[in-house]
Amino acid sequence: MSSRFVFADLPAEDRLLLLCARIDLSAGEREALAQLTCEPLAWDTALSGAIRQGVTVLLYHHLRTLGAAAIVPAAVLERLAQMHQVVQLQVMRQRFEATRLLGALHAADVPVMPLKGLALRESIYPDPALRPSGDIDLLVRAEHVRQAESALQALGYLPDETYHPRAWYRPANSHHLVPYRLPGRDVQVEVHWDLAPPEVHLPADVEGIWTRAVAGQLAGRPVWLLAPEDLLLHLTLHASLLSRFLTRLHHLVDVAETTRHYAQQLDWGRLAERARRWDGQRYLYLILRVADELLSMPEVRQALADLRPTGFDEALVTAVRQRVLAMARLEPHEWTTDYLMTYALAQTAGEKLRVLWQAMFPSRERMAQLYDLPSESRRLAGYYLVRPFQLLGRYGRHVAFLTLAKRPHFP
Repeated sequence: MSSRFVFADLPAEDRLLLLCARIDLSAGEREALAQLTCEPLAWDTALSGAIRQGVTVLLYHHLRTLGAAAIVPAAVLERLAQMHQVVQLQVMRQRFEATRLLGALHAADVPVMPLKGLALRESIYPDPALRPSGDIDLLVRAEHVRQAESALQALGYLPDETYHPRAWYRPANSHHLVPYRLPGRDVQVEVHWDLAPPEVHLPADVEGIWTRAVAGQLAGRPVWLLAPEDLLLHLTLHASLLSRFLTRLHHLVDVAETTRHYAQQLDWGRLAERARRWDGQRYLYLILRVADELLSMPEVRQALADLRPTGFDEALVTAVRQRVLAMARLEPHEWTTDYLMTYALAQTAGEKLRVLWQAMFPSRERMAQLYDLPSESRRLAGYYLVRPFQLLGRYGRHVAFLTLAKRPHFP
């Protein structure tokens, strides 16, 4: 069973971030936040934690609404204000470019579906600046990919081949085109034809997604929006499997706010069936459980019993919850520990072997990052030879424990 979670037992800095990790505060939450800001707080620790968790704008929003300027150190408040201003400018640039791009795609008769940040901040978040995003993600049908690419090029976008050459981005390797950047604007666009890369073997029903999509508008342009069940399932998968369990608070905020927004529309039975078809039920249940424990989601509690997969190990909830909280204090770390979480959730021997292979032999670009070498260095070949032995020494006992005892146990 998962260990009992007690909010009051957390460090004050963690409680501060969790209280602010939402769009709106209830009267009780507002009072709790006011009391918490009067406690001795390591504000520098809270600030660095908010940065790592991706919730600086929400922290600033609630502190400013609370009128905490007299309590929060001036340097911390100034830093938060600066980051908020940067996000506002970034959002303005992205919205302007999204308007241009969506207009061009509409003129070319290309149906388009915004994904992740762009879609959420227009439909879920009342203030777009509360939901920063690094790029613009768009889903188009496979037969329209080249038309969408031509539209990008006509608007002045250039392919970013930092990680792979343009020709590498094809269905055998990727689920989107080469990223495109607009020189001088710091805007990146990814055009997707699927929701997940082929390496994760996620049987998402893309044609069904288009069939169920809802007509809408974004920046005054016609778009298609994910049906609520598809949106929530995609967000939980993105927070777990697709991010290799680098799950941070901002992922859970998206899940919680989407659930609250569509509380009266979500068909939980339909969602459970779709999750089973996508082989994503364990990820859906796990992320909803963790989000409920950390951010309080009474909207999901009645449905959780029906969503729970057969044989689900409750200790995974504790492991992921602790991992999310630890992200506030961890420097960016090696992905292999995240592969362990994916390995624990893999259900077949084939899935487990794929996870191990990806951990031992990542892409050349990732190897260059891990070993601080240029991606063209010949020395990388030697590191590919020694890496399996390095990982065996460092994580072998954890993999053995997961394989033989079938219980989550992480370093």
